[in-house]
Amino acid sequence: MRLKIAFNRFIRWGLFALYLTVLFTLPVTILGSYLGLGLGLTFSSLALFLLLFRGEEKVFKKLNLTHLSLAEAPEVHHLIKELSRRLNIPPPKIAKLKTESLNIGVFGLSRKKSVVILTEGLLKTMSRPQLSALLGRELTAIWYGDTFLSSWFSRFLAVIEQISLSHLLAKSSKGKRFYSLQWVLSQIIFLPIALIPQYLLLGIRRSTNLDLESLKLTQLPKDLAESYRLLEVSAPRNALRTPWSLSPLFLLPPTTLDPISKLIFSEPYNSKPLASLNKLRQYT
Repeated sequence: MRLKIAFNRFIRWGLFALYLTVLFTLPVTILGSYLGLGLGLTFSSLALFLLLFRGEEKVFKKLNLTHLSLAEAPEVHHLIKELSRRLNIPPPKIAKLKTESLNIGVFGLSRKKSVVILTEGLLKTMSRPQLSALLGRELTAIWYGDTFLSSWFSRFLAVIEQISLSHLLAKSSKGKRFYSLQWVLSQIIFLPIALIPQYLLLGIRRSTNLDLESLKLTQLPKDLAESYRLLEVSAPRNALRTPWSLSPLFLLPPTTLDPISKLIFSEPYNSKPLASLNKLRQYT
């Protein structure tokens, strides 16, 4: 089983690397023949290296995370250590996001460098069983390789995000946002480039129900369902806003002010947790 999961993860990442190679190589090869091919392969290798290089640190900085110490949350550290032991994976680091929103996320370009993100609102609101159910779900994602693939996708989106200028939003005199023609055109050109990577790197979420798989680990279906209900009920009141490149890292995708990226990526980001609520209840 574990070998099959690792093979699936490797194949998906390999197809993503191949797509990136073609993306960088094909245009310059057409223009420059063998010299262009060499340059394209060099650019694609460099691109993969830059996506990997200090990837976790860049996410940490972009979200302005802080480490959650053992003294602050001993129960959380104990739960993660125990659940990681059951899954036979290295315990991930634990980070805190300063917001009253209820959300949880995980990222890491390898299992050894994985980081679990807990919002302050989640730590204050969830009971121990609910927190255990959510942590079990995120650690299961690490075990299955979903975290590895979604983290690569997030790093790829971060580049697209910068190129497409999605972070540049203007405001009218009445406080309403408007978008320039240049911004819209850049979005239309660059965002579709990410459609194939999202299919490759997030496809594991379609083939595996991580919610149900995590219940084999925690045996807490009612608490997982209730925690999902709290996440979605609280979302309208305390919406978590992050750059859209970071959305795949969270269990409940943060809201975005970017209408085009929201339209394109709302389905691939997988999911409203409550979509699995009925299945979780049937599990009991």
